[in-house]
Amino acid sequence: MSDSEKTRRASIHREAAYHAFRQKDLHSCCQHVTAMLEHDPLQWVAHWRIVTTAYRRTGQLSNLLGRLDNAITVHPEINLSGRYSGVSAALTEGRRQRAVQLGLPPLLVLPLPNTDGTMLHTALAAGLGIPPVRISLQHHLFDVAIPNWIADVVRKPALVGPHLPSSAENLEALSRGGVKKITVLVRDPRQAILSRAHHIAKHDANPDDTEWYSWFGEIPESYADWSLERQVDFCLRTEYQAFVDWITGWLQASRDFDIQFLTYERISDSLIDAGQSIVAFHGIDSKLFRPELVDLSKSDEVHFRLGSIDEWRDVFSLRQKEFVNDRLSDDLRQAFGWQR
Repeated sequence: MSDSEKTRRASIHREAAYHAFRQKDLHSCCQHVTAMLEHDPLQWVAHWRIVTTAYRRTGQLSNLLGRLDNAITVHPEINLSGRYSGVSAALTEGRRQRAVQLGLPPLLVLPLPNTDGTMLHTALAAGLGIPPVRISLQHHLFDVAIPNWIADVVRKPALVGPHLPSSAENLEALSRGGVKKITVLVRDPRQAILSRAHHIAKHDANPDDTEWYSWFGEIPESYADWSLERQVDFCLRTEYQAFVDWITGWLQASRDFDIQFLTYERISDSLIDAGQSIVAFHGIDSKLFRPELVDLSKSDEVHFRLGSIDEWRDVFSLRQKEFVNDRLSDDLRQAFGWQR
């Protein structure tokens, strides 16, 4: 079969997969996604969200993990970041080879959702001239590391920034892959969950055909019309504990890994200072980070919202405050200075 015919067939299955997803028929969606990847594995780069969601919701995530783990040997560009899909594979490869020549390490900067991670990743990529790639299925707080992709990043340094949790499987994959240092971005989960509530509403205000489903389950169609208190209740019920567990997990992992923790407040105070701190922690020559190349404007309207550090105190009801405080451990409060 010719390459053009494979591309044509992959496109047909891609459209069918999206149609099934819109109809909330995830089994049919997964069948078409599988056929799409068989014809053209590189479709993953642009359509990872629907691919991973379909496989996870049908209990086949391990199948996808194996497929992608092996695919990088034939398609080395498969782990390119979709956010930078306009950057050619050749240019990305050139930047990674430059990183090898400069002796840069793999740069793992793992953010809790809603911590300004996107801005910090963009600043590091620009300031160091290092491209972003992927090492995981990109499945939010349920993310799974892909062993061969980790090995690729250690061999040819790049910037990595998924919301990767510290599961036993992920920690083992990172250790076996040769990862030495990790930067973890954290935020008071009470404020992060408020930001998340606004984030979902903003997605609803700018709807995408696949946005009916979040990583934690189905988003009610009327969500954007709810009061903020009800939106927060929804996020507290479905996501808050996962945010707390994610932070707790990485704090525990710091017993075995060399981990730098940066708070949202530190990043918000100065993106450049935060970037320089990461550069120093990873043993990179400070002269290689060029702040003048960093764009400090926040142009991504979906990811950024003005909000005070402890806005949750003024917004949450008494009942909601009791809920979040009861689930925030003393260990987290002491580690990051978060008050009741």
